[in-house]
Amino acid sequence: MIGMSGTFVSHIEHGRIDVKAQDIRKFLKAYCFTVDEFENYMATSEEVISDYREDLYRMILKMSEPQLFQLYSFAKSFAGL
Repeated sequence: MIGMSGTFVSHIEHGRIDVKAQDIRKFLKAYCFTVDEFENYMATSEEVISDYREDLYRMILKMSEPQLFQLYSFAKSFAGL
């Protein structure tokens, strides 16, 4: 989805490699956040409150048909349907 292998993402998550600005932008895009929102978050100590339904809705609106199909299959399986 963001052009990074699972191993690469895992290395970032565990601090094994430094995160480059271009990688941060890829993550932000995948999570439907802007650079300004990220910089604002990093500049404050306030807890970010997330509305999961709204976040998911925003992400779904940006997905291609193949991505929607994969998400639908996962959600259907996850819900036990």
